[in-house]
Amino acid sequence: MSEFGSVFFCDGATPIMRSLVNLYHIYCYNMIYFLVGISFFITAFVRMAPHQGWCVTFHSQSLEFTWTAIPIAVLISLLLPGYKMVIQMDECVNPLCTVKATGSQWFWSYEYGDYAAPAAMGEKGWDSGVIHPAVGSYSFSQYMKAESDLELGELRNLAVDKLAPFPEGIWVRLLGSSTDVIHSWSVPFFGVKSDVIPGRIIETPMFLDEMGTFSGQCAELCGVNHAFMPIGVEVISHHAFTRLIKP
Repeated sequence: MSEFGSVFFCDGATPIMRSLVNLYHIYCYNMIYFLVGISFFITAFVRMAPHQGWCVTFHSQSLEFTWTAIPIAVLISLLLPGYKMVIQMDECVNPLCTVKATGSQWFWSYEYGDYAAPAAMGEKGWDSGVIHPAVGSYSFSQYMKAESDLELGELRNLAVDKLAPFPEGIWVRLLGSSTDVIHSWSVPFFGVKSDVIPGRIIETPMFLDEMGTFSGQCAELCGVNHAFMPIGVEVISHHAFTRLIKP
C-alpha cells in the first residue's frame, strides 16, 4: 500500500506489476553503471598528458567500431527484456472471467459474465481443467464517497460506495468502454492503465494473485470532476466471487 510521502512504486498485486518494477530496476542499474563508467573514462582520458597521444589522434577504425558496437549491444540488451514484457502484458491465458468496466462522467459501471469457476482444488492449486458453466451475471455502478460519508481509515477521493469484486488466482479479461469521453481505468497495484474510448471495446488481461482491497483513479483528463472518479477493487477468493455473482 502506498503511503504519504512514499517515493517508490506500490507493492505489486500481479505478476506483471512485479515484473515491471524489476524491469525498472534493471534499467536504472544499467544507467548508473554506464554513467559511472563513461564518466570515469572521460575523466581519465582528458587528464592524460598531451604527449600520450589523445589530442593528436584524428582517425581510428578500431575506436569508431568500438564506440558504435558497444552502444548497439547495450541497446539490444535493454530492448529484449522490454519487448518480452510488452508481449506478456498482452497475453491472456484461458480467461475464466470477463469483467466490463464502462466509464461515464464521473463514475464507473461494472458488468460481470462468462465466469467459469474452477470446481476442484488440486495439490498444486486450482485445477483450471475442471470447470463448470458460467454461474450468472452481476452489474452495478461505482461512485466516489462524499467526504461526509467517510468512515475511519477510508481515504478521501479514493473511497467508493461499492467495491468491484475480482476473483483471485485466475485470468481475468477486463473489457473497457466509455459512454461519453475518453477515460482511463488505472490501478497502480495491478500495473494496469487501460484507456477506455467511446464506441470501442478495449481488452486488458489480468492475473490477480493477491487478495485485498486496491484503489485507483481515472488517469485520463475527462472533465471538471476528473479528480473525483476513483476506482475501488476487492480481490476475493473464487468461492466468494461465485457466491456473489450467482443468481
